[in-house]
Amino acid sequence: MERFTATVEERWLVVPFDAKPLWGAARPRVIARINGHEYRQRLAVYGGVTMLGLTKAFRAEAGIAPGDVVEVELDLDETPR
Repeated sequence: MERFTATVEERWLVVPFDAKPLWGAARPRVIARINGHEYRQRLAVYGGVTMLGLTKAFRAEAGIAPGDVVEVELDLDETPR
């Protein structure tokens, strides 16, 4: 599990590390915990920057908005699909 502090952008937050050496893929499925709310998503990479996209529904559920500073826990999601 990786923990970090991030600022919520418009619809995402920046992940401050490269997931590939850690989890074997640049865009793995992850489980995020933000403000005590669990969120499953795949990481994205744009211009060499790793990001976690946040849906409008999740931002509302977690009570977060652009500009908020949040504590994030990220772990690889190995749940079978």
